[in-house]
Amino acid sequence: MQLKTQPTARSRKGITLLFTVSMLVLFLMMGTAFMIVANNYYRSSVRRARHSSINRDTTAWLDQAFYDAVRGPGLDNSISPLRGHSILEDLYGYGFKGSLSGSAFPQPDSNEALVVLQLETDSISSIRDGLILKDFLASPNYVDGIFNGRVITVTSGAAKGYSTRIVSHAVIEPEGSTLPEMLHVVIPRDETGIQWSNVGSGDRFVINGREYSGFGAGEIADHAFDPDGPPTERLVPDDGDLGSVDVTKATSARPNRIGEPFEDLIAEDGYLSSDKSPNEPWDAPDQHNMFLSGMIGPDNDIIPSFHRDRLYDYQYQRTAEANGSSANISAAQIRRFSFRPTHIENSDDSTATVPLRPGHSSPIPQSWFGRYLLDGSLDPEVDINSEESLDVDTDMDGRYDAVWIDIGLPDQIDAQGYKYRPMVAYRIIDLDGRLNLNAHGQREAPPL
Repeated sequence: MQLKTQPTARSRKGITLLFTVSMLVLFLMMGTAFMIVANNYYRSSVRRARHSSINRDTTAWLDQAFYDAVRGPGLDNSISPLRGHSILEDLYGYGFKGSLSGSAFPQPDSNEALVVLQLETDSISSIRDGLILKDFLASPNYVDGIFNGRVITVTSGAAKGYSTRIVSHAVIEPEGSTLPEMLHVVIPRDETGIQWSNVGSGDRFVINGREYSGFGAGEIADHAFDPDGPPTERLVPDDGDLGSVDVTKATSARPNRIGEPFEDLIAEDGYLSSDKSPNEPWDAPDQHNMFLSGMIGPDNDIIPSFHRDRLYDYQYQRTAEANGSSANISAAQIRRFSFRPTHIENSDDSTATVPLRPGHSSPIPQSWFGRYLLDGSLDPEVDINSEESLDVDTDMDGRYDAVWIDIGLPDQIDAQGYKYRPMVAYRIIDLDGRLNLNAHGQREAPPL
């Protein structure tokens, strides 16, 4: 008789191990996939960030640099050094802006060749300080015709962009009042199709100041001078003679007003007070025309825009003496007469000082004002008062003729993550008094 035996149960521990290993592999694959996706996303983000940081709107930078030099930044823009130093400010000073109070209409007996604009005096204000024109129209110094010959530009409405000279104007006073209600301004009628019947209330306008009628920005020297008194400021004329001129309040010798509050800039004793309009009746590359470049002397030495060697020499020495030391001067003090960037401006300490160069005839430290090298440092071998100390050759003729200045463009970040600030180099040349080669001479005559 054969006995039946029960089968022995087999061990299944291998299945548990296989399941555990499979889950580990699955999680490893999920983690690997996540790392690959995250890494690709990071690389794409870096590429996008580099693209956005590199592709700046450089055209907008150039536009701002151009407009700031031509018409000037806002006087309340304290981060710009160009306040009071634009071409239009030098020509016109500061005029008025406002709006029209009624529709334009033809001037009677002008055969419609002239148009009358009605200006609302309550809205007309000074571009310089915002003072309402009506406040000083009541002055006995005001007379009809004070705006005759000035340029008026319509800046909005149907005649937007139209500029012309004011032929005449008169004050229209309401009955029983000594204050004017409006000004009637007569201008030539445009021949390009402006519908003057659509020009009227609310349209904006600007009236320029009168050309070359100012005294120059900043306080001018008082010739009363005590040679036995304490050290005082002295301007250096073009002939190099120090003279005996007390310029203790000569803010004209400190033309860079960067950082100065608007209220101080236009105050009664400020750099751009009401009696110190920058439209002085001369043009020369001096401290009143910092934007101008020029040449001087038999060797045609270059005077760059926004850079005056003699002003540096004089002001540096004067400031050092006022500090009671001939060795140190602060960055904040130098910024008043320098438009060029300095190494110390990369620091938050605006009161830091730098010593003079030992044994050098120029009182200005080379470590501040020399030309920058490729590594960002300044060339120690270049004399500050030489052409080689300049920064840029704008016309590619082999001669340096301009300096870098900071006009307040925003800081940028390059593809490597480094922060930098765009700089501008101006060269503005006065063309007055030059021969027009298209108009002078004749074909048969020898060339000029």
